Amino acid sequence: MYVAIYPPEPTPLDLSDATLLCSTTVAPLPQVPETDPDAWQTPDGQGCWTQSGAGTYVVQVRHVDPGAMVDRSGLNRYSVRSTAGQFFALRDFSIYNNSDGSTTAFFLAEVPAFYAGKTFVVELYDPGEFSGPGTGYLQVMGPDGPVWDDGECRVYDRDNPSLPWSLFNTIPTASDCQEPTTSGEYHYRWLKFEMDIPGSYTCNQSAGECWWKINYVYPSGPTSVQDTTTWRAFIVGNPIHLTS
Repeated sequence: MYVAIYPPEPTPLDLSDATLLCSTTVAPLPQVPETDPDAWQTPDGQGCWTQSGAGTYVVQVRHVDPGAMVDRSGLNRYSVRSTAGQFFALRDFSIYNNSDGSTTAFFLAEVPAFYAGKTFVVELYDPGEFSGPGTGYLQVMGPDGPVWDDGECRVYDRDNPSLPWSLFNTIPTASDCQEPTTSGEYHYRWLKFEMDIPGSYTCNQSAGECWWKINYVYPSGPTSVQDTTTWRAFIVGNPIHLTS
């Protein structure tokens, strides 16, 4: 893989004119044994991986060359961490769940109060997957903590990106924005949540209290959880301001 870090700039989604701070290539490695789960690595001899100052630093990860077909078997599962600040995704983000009977909660997006009256959209690919009996839940969590119920929530699905979304559930205000799942229900499928943010929506951004999460609640008992999912989140509505 090729890994690079870029400094804060006005267009973090466009790296074509960004200044490269640091880069490295990472060769394929065997899976870290469970006896050594904290084998974190920092590229040797490159002090540029330590940065300071306010703003959004962009870490880019991409494949250099997938290699011959015979070399493509394997799982690209790794973690990235930062010693300070908040860590979040630009565009798409992937997560791997493998703990039976667990609840995996992770940050989706920061939605400040000035987005009141807009629509918040979360799209998930291949989510909430497990094999065995029982029912799991995919729950959208608002910044106030519990499952979001402050506005209407609509749930869609589709089998592949070339097909239109199909609305199959409209959850009214004061009811939990969640979708129950059964064994393999969304295998290779897309799921979308649309949440209407009311005009009364508020949160304290300076205190870091505007972050939404999603809960993956897996059933306990004789189940097997081996779930890699990818998600993305965005706001629908007019832009707050335009920049040159």
